[in-house]
Amino acid sequence: MVITDKHGGSNATETALTRRKMLAASSALLAAGAAGCLSGGEDDDGEDGANGGGEAETITTWTSTIPGEMNLNSMASGFPWDEEWIFFEQITTFYADGEVEHELVEDWEYDNDDRTLTVEFADGWYWWNGDQVTAEDIYWTDMVSHHSNPEISQWEDLELVDEMTIVRTFKEEQNPIHIDSMVSGAFGETVRGHRDWYEPWAERLAEASDQEERAELQDELAEEMPIHLSTAVEEGLGNGPYAITEFDEQSIRLELNDDHPYADEMDIPRLEIILAADDALAQRILGGDIDFGSGLLETHIGDAERPDHLDDVVRYDDTYMRNVKFYEQGPGEAHMRTLEVRRAIAHVLDNPDISENYATPSTPREAQTGMTAAVTETFFDDEFIDDFIDYPYQADEDGAIDLMESAGYELDGDDWVDEDGDRVELEMVIPDRHTNIARTVVDQLNEFGFTVDLNVLEGATYNDRRSDVIDWDLTVGEHGGMIAHPWYYFRLEHQHSNDFGEIDVAMDAIEEGETRTPYNGRQTVVDLPTEVGQEDPSGSTEEVNLVELYNEWWITQTDERNQEIAETFAWWFNYYVPMVDLVELETGSFGNTRDFQFDTETNDWQTYRGDYRALRRGRITAGTD
Repeated sequence: MVITDKHGGSNATETALTRRKMLAASSALLAAGAAGCLSGGEDDDGEDGANGGGEAETITTWTSTIPGEMNLNSMASGFPWDEEWIFFEQITTFYADGEVEHELVEDWEYDNDDRTLTVEFADGWYWWNGDQVTAEDIYWTDMVSHHSNPEISQWEDLELVDEMTIVRTFKEEQNPIHIDSMVSGAFGETVRGHRDWYEPWAERLAEASDQEERAELQDELAEEMPIHLSTAVEEGLGNGPYAITEFDEQSIRLELNDDHPYADEMDIPRLEIILAADDALAQRILGGDIDFGSGLLETHIGDAERPDHLDDVVRYDDTYMRNVKFYEQGPGEAHMRTLEVRRAIAHVLDNPDISENYATPSTPREAQTGMTAAVTETFFDDEFIDDFIDYPYQADEDGAIDLMESAGYELDGDDWVDEDGDRVELEMVIPDRHTNIARTVVDQLNEFGFTVDLNVLEGATYNDRRSDVIDWDLTVGEHGGMIAHPWYYFRLEHQHSNDFGEIDVAMDAIEEGETRTPYNGRQTVVDLPTEVGQEDPSGSTEEVNLVELYNEWWITQTDERNQEIAETFAWWFNYYVPMVDLVELETGSFGNTRDFQFDTETNDWQTYRGDYRALRRGRITAGTD
């Protein structure tokens, strides 16, 4: 499968380290720091870093990926999903307030009659090796994506008009709400693929005789084209304002590229990205080794006393929530497919308690609309939402008991059992980054009388396990997207939304008479009460094919139909409870305010990896007022 990370959502966890490697590398890093050799072995002259007393010439942040294991081939494992936002320039930026900005683009136009999107790229942007960034860089990555599976590709044709212009012809008319997100192309928001990398593979894929051969070529592309940092250094294969000059297993050193369009607005000549994660990261922050980063300080250091020179420089409401996701083909399949059980879990969970125990600043989500409160308020009338089923956001044990008993369950001692006497035993599998919130959730469910087995996996292991099929019952994850619009919260093909797996596989299953996705067992075709707020199917219902409705949302042309589809998905989410949204997050960036100035009078900070974007646009400068 082509990994594109399209339409929002970070895949940074795909590059997570094994615990053994992380501990070994971090220990070496800490030892190196104590020896004063973090900058490529040079002696610390007291003037080059954040603590030198003079104007800082190097600014330092961190990575959780061992530099030697990074692979700039985004179709392979090891791609640095966070560091891409400093190694490569963005074509499109999605801001938390819904604004969309295009750079590296001179002009673009969508013609709905011809179904064509014409994008003219701008002059003046360069790879580190001096090559100009051109439309060819985007064209060949688009071609790789298109020819990986032409049958399900959204494009009918791709044309490279000249070295700076692409014309993409869609198979069907496109919904105007999506066009902004399609300007950048199939490989996402950044220019992360040089034309010389992908042209040969695109041509081989185009010549493939069938889908089986294409799949084999995709595997070859992932395995046989490693683009390690050594290659990026030797061949100048990056286009961000800082070019990689050297690296080792402990850090990456970059220097300002004078040919970058924003170089004149940036006065910090060097950037260093050191290896750190978890406790090692907290130590580096508390020890004064980190100058800026993504997330609020307390997210990284907890209740520890923060150094005087560090502060949160930007705080804002994130577009992502944290939630409990339900799957319906795990060991507890019979229970998870019972609507009353899912609703009972929504009654058991105490969102204020979860929020209070969560390391990241958050607020409890009070309603189950499938979106944040802000998105719900912006796009839906109060009268519509007021009719939704009201799930208590604080624990309501009595309500949960009523729901369980109505479905034929009863308490046997301290355990809930079904009509056959089988205990409600559920398996929760999570990536380790969600351990904090998951333990609170599991404690609450077990206290109620469920038996939940928690299995914590390292990020890369978790991603591998969920890649083909999900065969467990619960997880804790993210819910949202880079754009604050209902469509991004109800996407059916994204793990941070209502993930049905590969849409074409779900469609094939429906055609064969199946009403559940083979990926995780969720229902794809449902009977939905026509009266919003009705709690059971005893009244009038309508059959809704969620996959068909989602595909229509891609191409619908009117505001009225857009709203109707959004309302159907919101009501489906509220009625069927495919997941429970727990908390809304507050996020931001922190920085060293002693040695650097942070211009926060801009929305550059309020986007994914806003800290990197702010640095790239000269919003962080050396010195103080």
